[in-house]
Amino acid sequence: MHEQIVTSGIVKALNGEIFNDGDRSKTFIRKAIISFQGGNLRYFLDGTNPTTAIGLVAVSGDIIELDNLNELKGFRCINVTTSVTLDVQYS
Repeated sequence: MHEQIVTSGIVKALNGEIFNDGDRSKTFIRKAIISFQGGNLRYFLDGTNPTTAIGLVAVSGDIIELDNLNELKGFRCINVTTSVTLDVQYS
């Protein structure tokens, strides 16, 4: 499964419908790899909303790995300057 997310000045999260947020009838996805291009972004893994000045920094071309359901549920990101396109691959 995969999804593409475009940030444009608004905090974004992953789509919980894809990674099974407790629904046993869905596929059990527990990991994700995120690549992105277009600019830098800030993110948190604990559900906190980042701002353009606060959050972990990732630069275009970095890879972000999420290793458990809490990180999938808690991932929030925002672009720093220009729009950023994230490509998310779930497993």
